[in-house]
Amino acid sequence: MDREDSVPTADRFVLQRQLLLGVGKTDLLGTLASLRALPGMRSAVITTTNRLVVEYDASQIQIDQVVELLETSGIPIRGGYWQRYCLRWYRFVDKNTADNAHSTSSHCCNKPPKGY
Repeated sequence: MDREDSVPTADRFVLQRQLLLGVGKTDLLGTLASLRALPGMRSAVITTTNRLVVEYDASQIQIDQVVELLETSGIPIRGGYWQRYCLRWYRFVDKNTADNAHSTSSHCCNKPPKGY
């Protein structure tokens, strides 16, 4: 059985992300409820090390929507080079995953690009 066929369709575009937060767990209770209410959000939890771990369907939601909700709630994301790098990587993978989820054409490795 092909691995792609063994993954349920609903789980093919589910991604897990971690964000370092600048506040403690007690400040986030209302925001966690808002995060969990977003369409496509599977789970949102805070670890003991102030990491927000979210799991969502990238065909419905992107990391920018999570970051925007945190910013509007007054929850700062810790800066730093590594966090900025991870956010850029998350955006790239989210966009690629969403594009694949909404693509109507099938892929074929033997098909040359159009124009050749």
